[in-house]
Amino acid sequence: MYHYLVFNMDTWKQRVDAVELIKSPGHRPDGFDVATRKAVLETERRALLAQISQVEETSQIRSQLVFLKGRLLSLSDQYDPECERCLARAVKLDRDNLAAWNLLGECFWKKGDLTEAEKCFEHVQLASQYKDVDSLHHLSMLLRQKRVKGKSEQLEAVRTSIDKAKEAIKLDISNGHSWFVLGNAYLTLFFGFTQDQAHLQQALKAYKRACADAKEEASNPDLHYNCSTIYNFLQDYSDAIQCLERTLELEPDNTSAGDLLESILKQLAAVQRAISSKIKPKKLQTYVKAIESKGSASTLLAHLIEGDNSDKSISLYIFAVLTDDPMTQVFAAVDAAGETCRVTVSNMVDNGVRLNDTVSIGGPVKRSVLMRHGGTTYAFTSLRVTDPRTITRNGARLGDDAVLLSQLSVESRAI
Repeated sequence: MYHYLVFNMDTWKQRVDAVELIKSPGHRPDGFDVATRKAVLETERRALLAQISQVEETSQIRSQLVFLKGRLLSLSDQYDPECERCLARAVKLDRDNLAAWNLLGECFWKKGDLTEAEKCFEHVQLASQYKDVDSLHHLSMLLRQKRVKGKSEQLEAVRTSIDKAKEAIKLDISNGHSWFVLGNAYLTLFFGFTQDQAHLQQALKAYKRACADAKEEASNPDLHYNCSTIYNFLQDYSDAIQCLERTLELEPDNTSAGDLLESILKQLAAVQRAISSKIKPKKLQTYVKAIESKGSASTLLAHLIEGDNSDKSISLYIFAVLTDDPMTQVFAAVDAAGETCRVTVSNMVDNGVRLNDTVSIGGPVKRSVLMRHGGTTYAFTSLRVTDPRTITRNGARLGDDAVLLSQLSVESRAI
């Protein structure tokens, strides 16, 4: 009788595994569109829950059956009180069931009770002698979402989040999800606090390591979306578009990816039109005279190197405003030699720079864009500015009141 129960329980576990697989974006049988996936998941979930409820809860299998029911209930994106009851009962019946503790923590997270969620994940860490990867993932993500007072406390929470992700990587360096979690922590650190390029590169490096894990690469659309945000920021549009297309391949209804892809292509087209349109000689002469009238010593576009130009400044005339994103303002400009370029300014308040302004930019980052997409070739020079205070507008330096703090949205299904 004992062996029969063990075999039977293994069968139930396999059936729950199969239902969980339906939810994975990497699971794409023929004809499985998004609506079909959700419908099949709900149908299979309810059917299996009904069958499990009919199984007699003998003392030998009670804790396992309650846990399997909790697993199925946890597949809902919304908080389910019945899921909490099942998982609370599962850990009461078997205090050593670390997977149940992790799921209970996720359930509290959906409920919005981050304190109880953190207690569950910390319990797993203590019980596993700090060797459970899943709870480290959760703790890393939760630390970045907890509300703490003050900017310094927030920064400390993000740095601790990075440490938790690194702990997970030490346990299994090949685990792509650990690298994904680390990348998200560094991305938060960069956009939310430091604007240090080294942190952005560490995020990108972590995402690349995550992509080296075939399972993570094929099942995590957020990994590719977050990569695209970095490439977009770095003005590497070819890679940004490629990452977004991969995101949509894994998750066709990802509106964030669809919107960003549309925005990039729209922006590229607008820039190409503005830059490639020949400026009439009389207008160009007016622009150049406006630059020269400021009398500041600066270099020309042709003399800037690819990448960082921290030791140089350039004077430009703004002849078009191309902004469609409040966090990154975009302009078309011309230098004293009549060469045109695109200028992107991050973290600047509206109207910090306006049409027909003459600006001097200190330490611009230059990127020569040359790419082809959808039968169209895009070729132009782009300058990136992350600190508006490096800009002098019409002879007056922009101050702290011109700075707009970044609002970061890191895509990650934490639970």
